[in-house]
Amino acid sequence: MLKKLTIVFFLILWPFLGLSAFITGPTVIKLPHDSLGVYKDDEERYLLFIYKVKNSYLEILRKSLRNETVYYRDLDTELAASYVVGEDEQGRVDIPFMVPGLYLCVLKSRYGVEDTVLVTITNLDFMVFIDERKIHLFAFNTRDGMPVKRAKVYL
Repeated sequence: MLKKLTIVFFLILWPFLGLSAFITGPTVIKLPHDSLGVYKDDEERYLLFIYKVKNSYLEILRKSLRNETVYYRDLDTELAASYVVGEDEQGRVDIPFMVPGLYLCVLKSRYGVEDTVLVTITNLDFMVFIDERKIHLFAFNTRDGMPVKRAKVYL
């Protein structure tokens, strides 16, 4: 009986043992202060594939707001970059990818896909001021702090 319980316990814990890696960072990365990263705490080698998503961000958002499922496999993508996270690297590993756009990041090991994240990389940010009866919204570039002219804001 004890042997059977030990085997069942081991089978339940098997997915949690061994490999441990995932993509870290916010889903909206504001350059140059935020960054994409991979956290790992094992001796395994991982590959991070970064795919440029050609679909419109608004199209994906509309589907999401209509409670439609957006499957990663249905996105129109193109490989933008790939990185190897080596066996000797531990903890958070920063990925030097700083090109604005919408990206699908896929982390793979020799056993399969470990993590998948949809990430927006941008160099824009917003400031809001409320003045008596008006709301003022300013878009600015995070790299130099200068205002962005003719910025389109969807509310």
